[in-house]
Amino acid sequence: MTPDRLGNANGAYYFNGKSAYIRIKDDTLLDLNNDFSISTWFKMDAYASKYNASMLISKHDGDIGSDGFIYGILNADHNNNQFLIYNANGIWGARPDTLTYVQTGIWYNFIVTFNKTSHILNYFLNGILVSSQASNIEMLDNDLDLSIGYSTSTYKTHLDYFTGSIDDVRMYNRVLTNKEIRNLSLN
Repeated sequence: MTPDRLGNANGAYYFNGKSAYIRIKDDTLLDLNNDFSISTWFKMDAYASKYNASMLISKHDGDIGSDGFIYGILNADHNNNQFLIYNANGIWGARPDTLTYVQTGIWYNFIVTFNKTSHILNYFLNGILVSSQASNIEMLDNDLDLSIGYSTSTYKTHLDYFTGSIDDVRMYNRVLTNKEIRNLSLN
């Protein structure tokens, strides 16, 4: 545990980038197969170094399967940080290609929403819409546990750990309203 974004002692979880993560047992409520929203507060202490992705949430095995999802920060060249949600059957969700907002040591609120009817995937950083793109993302259910701070890797080949603090992880089975997004980013 570590101080949260408001300075409350032991109010957030700390992830060491090597072995720390939280596992939540599988439940059908954790499968993203309709409209959804995900909100997370995070503070990166270091960029990913080995596999170039800092996973905030994952319900996918990077070595096997073609189902589930990953949600985090991709920093392939360590200069251009891209938020991502990835459908593990090989289809990228919309991925802003020019985000350079994320710096280490600063708290950020990252929200992604997906409207299955319109196929619109929106990315919000600190309550501000930073990308809105059409996406044919289709999540396939699986029976894997949900991981926070890590993406599962059966053969230890895709170890995407997060280094830093994560707080207030929320998943919704609907698209959040602009007012809800604004409130989450301010509180």
